[in-house]
Amino acid sequence: MVLAGADTALRTVVGFAVDRQLYGRSVLEIPHARSTVAGAFTDLLICDSLALAATRAVHLLPGQTSVYAAVVKYLVPKLLQDATYDLSIVLGANFYVRNGEYGIFQKHVRDLPMTSLGHAGTAACQATIIPQLPRLARKSWFAGEPAPASLFRSWEGLPPLDTSRLSLAAEGDALAASLVSGYDWLRATGSGGTDAAALIELVRILVEELRELQGECTEMPPEDRTVLASPHAYALADRYALVLAGSAVLNVWREQLGGGSPFLADPAWPTAALARIARRLGLPVPERTRDEVDWLLGEVLDRYHGERSYDLYDSPLPGRLSGTETHKRSRTWWFPAVVSRSGSFAGGSWRSSASTCDGPRRTSTSACPSRSTASTRWPR
Repeated sequence: MVLAGADTALRTVVGFAVDRQLYGRSVLEIPHARSTVAGAFTDLLICDSLALAATRAVHLLPGQTSVYAAVVKYLVPKLLQDATYDLSIVLGANFYVRNGEYGIFQKHVRDLPMTSLGHAGTAACQATIIPQLPRLARKSWFAGEPAPASLFRSWEGLPPLDTSRLSLAAEGDALAASLVSGYDWLRATGSGGTDAAALIELVRILVEELRELQGECTEMPPEDRTVLASPHAYALADRYALVLAGSAVLNVWREQLGGGSPFLADPAWPTAALARIARRLGLPVPERTRDEVDWLLGEVLDRYHGERSYDLYDSPLPGRLSGTETHKRSRTWWFPAVVSRSGSFAGGSWRSSASTCDGPRRTSTSACPSRSTASTRWPR
């Protein structure tokens, strides 16, 4: 649901940028707006890659999921909150609107911080990760077996869940080991075409970061492995989570090279994603010959006009009216719901409605939820 909310927030901003002009030119002609939209899309792909690996690990690597679940719960809300903050700058004063065609953005801005609370908040997730780092650093990162390829293949079936194999402490860290094996494979094959040099360099930077983390984690004092851990130990957990996200991105892309999605098989998106992760880690980012911003923005606009999701699955949005023509200043609204891979609603009480709203004139009272008297209610 948190990814669906961020998807809707991004879609709202893209709609605003497509429709509006600033100082006589389209919002999407402004370099900052272009890079912000492309960056938010990239962050969504990073989060979805990490969530995919962690979710499938429950079936494939159940003994390791305690650390992966904590990493996802800690990092994904953090990345998406930062992305929506950046997107709010593109909206400008419309960020404060709580109704009308852009009001849904404000709703998701309010909802996203709540995802880092609850039974496992940010500090609780970090406290779960930190005590496990010294042992994983010694036994798994550069010595353990990498994850099976099916961990990164969303289209493959999963074995039944064996709850008896779940553990409070991770038995290993195949996702981190997959970063190392992925780097070796990348250097050996040179996959990535003309972008191979930049991609290989970014992966090398992350492997070196993992190596540095290994040294710091193995020397972690005993008191840092308790609830009284120092700020430095929390910083190690943050860096570790970002490295795992980089591993997920690299290997999701790798598994698409055998004939998967043309977009996901292109090395431009993992290059852009790993560059953003490296910047978050404060690491140097190599110069690249290809402008990923324009390429990513083209994909964003293609999915916007084609009414498709901004996640790894690029699936048609639920709740749309077939045959509805998309045109300038038109809106087709959809409500977040738990959606199955086939595109149908599954397990949720949201009611979907789709119709076209054209500026102040609307063809249906259900087209603009914030201005209708329909039974669907937005949380306030």
